Amino acid sequence: MPTPVNTIHQTEEKNLITPLRALLSSDQKTQLTQAIEYGNLLRQQGEAAKKAFWAKQNSDQFLAQLMNYDKLRNTYLTERKSELQQLGYFDWSETKQAKFDQEFLSNMILYTQLVDQQKRQEVTKAEVDERGFQPGETLDLGSNNIGDAGAKALAEHWELKEGVSLNLRNNNIGDAGVQALVEHWELKEGVSLNLGSNNIGDAGAKALAEHWELKEGVALDLSYNNIGAEGAKALAEHWELKEGVALDLSYNKIGADGAKALAKKRKLKEGVALDLGSNKIGADGVKALVEHWELKEGVSLNLRNNKIGDEGAKALAEYWELKEGVALDLSYNNIGAEGAKALVEHWELKEGVSLNLGSNNIGDAGAKALAEHWELKEGVALDFRGNNIGDAGAKALAEHWELKEGVALDLRNNNIGDAGVKALAEHWELKEGVSLDLEGNNIGDAGAKALAEHWELKEGVSLDLGSNKIGDEGAKALAEHWELKEGVSLNLGSNNIGDAGAKSLAEHWELKEGVSLDLEGNKIGAAGVKALAKKRKLKEGVSLNLRNNNIGDEGAKALAKKRKLKEGVSLDFYNNNIGDAGVKALVEHWELKEGVSLNLRLNNIGDDGEKVLQQRVDDARARGINCKVEW
Repeated sequence: MPTPVNTIHQTEEKNLITPLRALLSSDQKTQLTQAIEYGNLLRQQGEAAKKAFWAKQNSDQFLAQLMNYDKLRNTYLTERKSELQQLGYFDWSETKQAKFDQEFLSNMILYTQLVDQQKRQEVTKAEVDERGFQPGETLDLGSNNIGDAGAKALAEHWELKEGVSLNLRNNNIGDAGVQALVEHWELKEGVSLNLGSNNIGDAGAKALAEHWELKEGVALDLSYNNIGAEGAKALAEHWELKEGVALDLSYNKIGADGAKALAKKRKLKEGVALDLGSNKIGADGVKALVEHWELKEGVSLNLRNNKIGDEGAKALAEYWELKEGVALDLSYNNIGAEGAKALVEHWELKEGVSLNLGSNNIGDAGAKALAEHWELKEGVALDFRGNNIGDAGAKALAEHWELKEGVALDLRNNNIGDAGVKALAEHWELKEGVSLDLEGNNIGDAGAKALAEHWELKEGVSLDLGSNKIGDEGAKALAEHWELKEGVSLNLGSNNIGDAGAKSLAEHWELKEGVSLDLEGNKIGAAGVKALAKKRKLKEGVSLNLRNNNIGDEGAKALAKKRKLKEGVSLDFYNNNIGDAGVKALVEHWELKEGVSLNLRLNNIGDDGEKVLQQRVDDARARGINCKVEW
């Protein structure tokens, strides 16, 4: 079975699995532990029903398929695409065997329906006031101006049971409110408590430290407060970071002194997730961390935006080893080419490592150093977004690296143009499960043609070409050379593709099961959408994003008459100049099926359109259909 790997963005997801784990048999628990970092199952609760569902599946095969699907499809978590692409998955030799056969796709539809049904386990404050929390329930009280008095009232009347998730973020809770919480509540295993964006200072941090113990699986968010070095020292003296604990201290004021206290008193155990981002730790604080801490397997450490610079990067390189499954975020840290060179000279990228160097300034020189010293092993996730990497750096990466199965490489928001992309196209092959992000570069039609002529989009590939300069000619080349295989995710949003380009896509491409196609923010009007509607079927699990175009009522009518909504289809028509006539056509011809997601927000829908939409949604719910329609 695969090896567990943590992610950079895991504080929320990591804890949600704990209540489910407690209900599983020994064999199921082992399987689940080995798969602890994949999308939807960690995103929702629903313990008992999911346990029953898992018990019916061929565990090894279905697990591998589910990991593959969730990592690369993102149909039901499109808003978390960037986070999911950071997942440093597992031994990809397991997941590459997962084929998207019809039985699996049917199981995925059942599974996602189950996820949607379990969202109902969210409870209201009135329900909790009446009968208390039940294990595994979720309550969101964020942004309610609860204040210290409200926090005291909650503390006196409620008990946090195992697996409860409670959001108290942005509620003006200060040290007095925290004092009440710690005097009445115990953080039991699997509890997730969000106290971020409040007014908690050092006194509140000391109260937390003295009264609470961070048990296994606890997730505590203290981000965006006023905790300084003294508060950090108190936490360090009293708390032990046990396996599976997730602690978010980002955007506080702990500084170098607080980091030194944490380093001397506490060790990072396997599976711990610690976020120290944006705390002004600096190079001195980082030096203390590296002298006392070891990055054990599965540790996730966020040091984002701490001004560590090349000096801090050199200290990290000399002291630490990136073990399998480690996730390290060093983005926004003023690391330049010299710091990058130090990292590559000392570190080896082991399988499953996730390293974020985004929004630094490594440039072409740093990219060349990375290319010459590092090998991309299976399952590695690297983020080099926003690093002033140009064509020269891209060529170096192309000539030295091979994109192995399961590799995730983020090169968005750099200065890579057609010449750099041609080098990538000529040297690289997009193997199954590869995720490559080239969004926000300077790729035009010539670059798109090079990609089209050299690359094949294999199953499970995720390729982001959004926010470039690809027009109708580039789209035509892609359409003529590429086939969108099952599970492929392709982003062509925010380019210069018009109706002619859309027609080319329609004539050549079939949207197979599990395909995700993003055409947001282009220049596609009714004519282009009519071509898409006429030629292409919307198969199960397809995700099509047409937001911020201009399809209008005529385009909506064409889609309504020609295409039926199958289970699991996701359509985004946000901001498309669709009025009541277009909405009525959609409602007249489309039936809302299980798992369908339809976004019609920011259009020209009036009272009549809203009325027919609401009626259709009510009818679907009356029939027990779980779907999502927004307007």
